[in-house]
Amino acid sequence: MRTLLVLLFISLAKIVSAQTIGTGFNKNMYTCAANGEVYNNGRNDGNLGNGTLTHSSDLVMVKGLSDIVQIDGGWQHTIALKNDGTVWTWGVNYSGQLGYGPLTSSALAGQVQGLSNIVKIAAGYNYSMVLTSDGRIYAWGDNIFGQLGLGGSAVGAVVSSPQLISISNVVDISAGLNHSLAVKSDGTVWAWGSGGHGKLGIITTDNQPAPIQVNGLNDIVEVAASRLASVALSSTGQVYAWGSNTYGIVGDPSYYQHTVPATTTINNAVHIDAGEYHCLYLLDDGTVMATGRNYFGQIGDGTDNNAYLPKRSAQIEDIVKISAAGNQSMALKSDGTMYVWGSNQYGQALDNDGTTNSIFKPIEFDNVCPEISEDTIETNEFRVVPNPSKGYIQIMDDGFDNGRVNVFNLEGRLVKSERPVGDYLDFRDLPSGVYILHVQMTDGWTAHKISIIK
Repeated sequence: MRTLLVLLFISLAKIVSAQTIGTGFNKNMYTCAANGEVYNNGRNDGNLGNGTLTHSSDLVMVKGLSDIVQIDGGWQHTIALKNDGTVWTWGVNYSGQLGYGPLTSSALAGQVQGLSNIVKIAAGYNYSMVLTSDGRIYAWGDNIFGQLGLGGSAVGAVVSSPQLISISNVVDISAGLNHSLAVKSDGTVWAWGSGGHGKLGIITTDNQPAPIQVNGLNDIVEVAASRLASVALSSTGQVYAWGSNTYGIVGDPSYYQHTVPATTTINNAVHIDAGEYHCLYLLDDGTVMATGRNYFGQIGDGTDNNAYLPKRSAQIEDIVKISAAGNQSMALKSDGTMYVWGSNQYGQALDNDGTTNSIFKPIEFDNVCPEISEDTIETNEFRVVPNPSKGYIQIMDDGFDNGRVNVFNLEGRLVKSERPVGDYLDFRDLPSGVYILHVQMTDGWTAHKISIIK
């Protein structure tokens, strides 16, 4: 049967963007507000969750997953939290980091059994942690440094199912390379795992297989663990940092490591996060500051100079969420606009002239998730030929210069994303139906409805 494409161009009355963001090593992730489905791109060891092992600079949807409210990524695995309090993981499982056995990796999302009422998730390098609504922590995966917090007898073990840690009344958690952090309801901070570079904040650099209280902190509401350092945020907005300061991640130009928490110059933060060697700080005015390594542009100030004192991440404003992992950074604006900067080795910056060059200033992405609503038909000079078509169409508009084209179905799922060669698009692989064509023009994005008729 021949396939004919009849394309009806209708401007959308309403477009919305991401509702939450997350990062993993060499990949970026976000969910759409309409249905909580997860889209991501970048390096793929199964951790893109689309059933393949193919790296992708184009956005791909995690198959069979919706209603997601939190996402986080480790080195080669991803963890997600549904709005019903269940936990789902996918990717590499060599260390048991997926939480279900045997130690077989999965390129599709699977539910971690035995967990309910989860309110927060955290992905370490090769391990995972979750926090329950009643303040308990479960952990699983690699435990060579005691980062699971299960005590001395479990050090070195591969733990492939969730295990309860002996700590209670917890309100926040964070997982780093091989150390973990938690905040209790009384504002104290607890740490365990690798003590190298003083990142546990307890003076000694010895490893700790079980939670131990960090020195001198008692008014903390949030923590973030990087590869070699730790950061904490107080209820007043004061930021504290400790551990390695080789790249300035502690925010101190002395270069010296800190084995106990040090007061930084940031005193008006509302949210923090840490990548491998850099930290992001969301301030109460909606701007973003950063410290640490900047070789890949992850600071976002337009240079590759390390930030030994806090630097502003370009001129982005009205930010409500930040995310850092590996050597990359993301930010989410109040209107759903996303910003991406830093490493782009696998094209995870979504759009960088088709290259894998690092991004030294935040790139803006808006309207990546369409929401179907009342359509307003308008005259539009945007044309395609031929119409109808047997499968190929040509975009006829001077404002189109090989930009990216995203195609969504009416459920809001991304079904196709590509940067066409020339002005031609191939829709022969799509079944009959109505789709939203979201086209990057030279002056921004425009959205249209297309009907594909067999």
